[in-house]
Formats: sequence, structure tokens, C-alpha cells
Amino acid sequence: MSNILVANAGSSSVKFQVFTVDRGGKLARKIKGQMDGIGTRPRLRASRLDGETLVDREYDTAAVPDVPAALHTAGAWLRDEQRVEPSAVGHRVVHGGPDYTNSVMIMPRPLLDGSDRRAHRDTRTEKPIPARTRR
Repeated sequence: MSNILVANAGSSSVKFQVFTVDRGGKLARKIKGQMDGIGTRPRLRASRLDGETLVDREYDTAAVPDVPAALHTAGAWLRDEQRVEPSAVGHRVVHGGPDYTNSVMIMPRPLLDGSDRRAHRDTRTEKPIPARTRR
């Protein structure tokens, strides 16, 4: 059975869920958790689908000073204590600007409607990407 890890990293918390995928492709939530109080009073909490608490642990502020450290800590707990080895990972992106108001597949050339040339711009320079370099 495969596992999918879905994360949502905010400014002061990291929320995550682990889903199992059966052979028929059906999803079932296995674990729901969060690391909150990042940089102030870090606390990792997670439970199973039936509500049973799997972890409720506080950390020293120096151990979890920021979001990358929170992701690492929660990931280590999932891997080391829950034996979760995801076959896929998703991350919720909250702000996509005025052009991206729905989910899009992450790929080298995101297309909104096939005619939107703004999707073919270098995100660093905002200059158009020549057609010959697009894939």
C-alpha cells in the first residue's frame, strides 16, 4: 500500500496529513497532524483517523526556530516513529496571484487555458521564454 504525504506550511505552523492508497486507487486518511508555535512554543501533535493521539510533544524553541526546521522535525517523526515512506508528496500553495485561482499540475510549462502567454515567462526576469526552449 502506498502513502501520500500532503503538507501545508504557513508562517507559524506546518499541517500535514498522510493518506494510504489501496490497489484500487482509493484514498484513506491515516494520520493528521501539525507542528504549531514555530519559533515560540513548538508543539507536534498528530492523531489517527479514529482520533487516537499518536504524538503530543513540545520542543525547545531553539530546536524548531523556523518552518524548515518544523518540516524536518515532523518529517523525522513520520519517518522514524511511524515508518511513513511516502510515494508522493503534495504541498498546498495558498497564493497563486490573480492568474492561478485553482489547482494546477506542476510541470515545466503550466498552462491556464492554452492561450495564456503569461505562463511562458521566466519567473526571475519576467521576460518571455523563447518557444524553442519550451518543452
